[in-house]
Parts: sequence; C-alpha cells; structure tokens
Amino acid sequence: MFAILKELISLLLCIKYDICHILCNNAVKVMKKTPLAKNFNFYGQNDQTAPDATLRVVVATSIRNIGGDDKIGSTVKVGDQELYLKGTLESLLDATNVGAQYINKISVVGVVVDDMPQTDQLYGYSALPDPQNHNWIIPSNYQYRGQPIADLVQHIPSSFRALPLEDKSARRHAKEEFEKAVLQYADQVQADVILSDHLMLKIERMHTVMPTVNIHPAVTRPDSPYMCRGKIITAEIINRANQNGSTQTGATLHFINDNFDDGLIIADADHVQIMSGTSEELVRHQVYQEAKNPLVIEGLIHLANNMDYFCQATAANAVEEQQHVDNAANVLVNRL
Repeated sequence: MFAILKELISLLLCIKYDICHILCNNAVKVMKKTPLAKNFNFYGQNDQTAPDATLRVVVATSIRNIGGDDKIGSTVKVGDQELYLKGTLESLLDATNVGAQYINKISVVGVVVDDMPQTDQLYGYSALPDPQNHNWIIPSNYQYRGQPIADLVQHIPSSFRALPLEDKSARRHAKEEFEKAVLQYADQVQADVILSDHLMLKIERMHTVMPTVNIHPAVTRPDSPYMCRGKIITAEIINRANQNGSTQTGATLHFINDNFDDGLIIADADHVQIMSGTSEELVRHQVYQEAKNPLVIEGLIHLANNMDYFCQATAANAVEEQQHVDNAANVLVNRL
C-alpha cells in the first residue's frame, strides 16, 4: 500500500514537472539577485532584451479582501491627511493604458473576481464595477484602452466555499471546476500569465497549467529579517515596529507553488520604513505606493524579459520537489 502511495505522489509531481518541461528543455537551479532599479531586487538572468510580444496578463482578485480589508479604491483619513488608497490593479492599468510608458510591454486582458455577493461580506463594495455604485477597487467609470473597465471584468465565483467543510469530496470537485473556469477564461483571452492580487484561495492546480504569480504585500524571502508571510501581515508589521521602534517591509512578486507565499521569487523589495505607532491605513498606503504597485509593474516586465529562464527554474524546483517526496516516502516505508 505504501509503495502505491509513493508511486501516486511521485506520479502527481511527475505530471507537474512534465508540464513545465514541455515549456523548458533544461532545468536551471541557480537564481541570481541583482538590483536593477532603486530599492528593487530582480532575480534570474537579468536579460534586458525586450521580448517581441506584449505580456498578456489576467489579474485575479477577491473584493472581500482587497476592498474589505485593505480599503483599496477608497479615501481614508490618516491624522490630518486624506489619502486615496490606490491598488495594484489600478496602478497596472494606469501604467499600461493608452499613452502610458508600458503600453507595449504589458496588456491587462482580463480581471477575474471570485466573490459571492449573496454570502460574502463586501463591506459596502460592489462585487463588480457598477457605474451606479462607485465603491469598487478602482473607479467604476474607468476606461482601459478605450474600453469600460466593466467589460474587462469576469465574475467567476468560488462557490465551493459555500459547501460544508466536512464534504471534502464535493468541495474538492467544485474547486477544480472553479480553477478550470479561470484557466478557460485565461486561455480565451490568450493570457500568458495569471496574476493573483489578494485572491483569497489556495491554488491547487492552476499554477501547473499556466504560469501563475502572486504579488505579496511583504517580504517572503526566508533569509530576510523582514520576512512576513501569512494572513495577518499588516498587524504583524505594526507589532514589529511597535516592539522595536521601527521595522522595514516591502513586497514580493513570486510564482505560486503548493505552499502559501513560498514560490520562486521574481522580484522583491524591503525598503519601506514603518515607524512605531503607524496606523494600519498608513502602513497599507506606504506598502502599496512605495513597493507593491511599482514592483508588480517592473517585476512583470522582468518576467517577460526572462520567461524562458523562469520556466526552466520552476521546472528545476519541480524536480527537487519530486526528490524530496521520494526521499520522504522511502523514509516512511523503511520505518513501517
């Protein structure tokens, strides 16, 4: 039985590896870190040869989090100031819109929203852009390359979340169907990559079929003293600042793998200074404006310039994962 279990686990990882290997013939293990822009670290070959084609991106997000928790697209009062919290999607659209600097580098070809308006607490936000309700994560009357933002948004609800937790089989099947629907949409709009921006789900399969990256509002690098992963990032950063007088944080653009906030890093930053007593709203404003928003743009361009390299690197990681599973399975079998 254990031999069969080992073979099944190995087979799953072989499938994951084969998908990557179709795209890449050779595995690359060494990642280099070189600062190419002020305060940003870019990982990989740093080949600045511009690709012939524009990188086509689908952004996947959850309004219940990016709106409800981060209050993106709204104006908040911080001390005597009123600050507009501009999010990653709006920044990416602005930077790649008509007349913008990166119009020929990146094209946002779709936005997936997974919320369930009937059951999710959206904190006054609408699930989809509605000109009659301006409380969305970007202005509902926003135009992108002459197209209303509403035409760019696809509603694919993650309805598996409404199923009972104990019904694991039904939830697993429904989640597979959700990810399949996102992939079908991404394929329909001919996307090259899916960008998760506060998509509040654990991805199970999507990242093995299409390159899927996440923009994390903190540092994920294990060797950094400012590493912060998990779900209560802002509170943890504030706690560190209050304990130590100050701390630093930033953002990370990384590939999604089987573990939260653990994938191969494309680019990161850790230069954002947070002082003791800083409010949640100001922390978010600093992180978004100083790190997350500019990093996602520069990081996606770096990814486009080095797509072959990163495919090879993710393939190498899949091989290493296979070896770890084989070793763990052998240890388990030998102990029994």
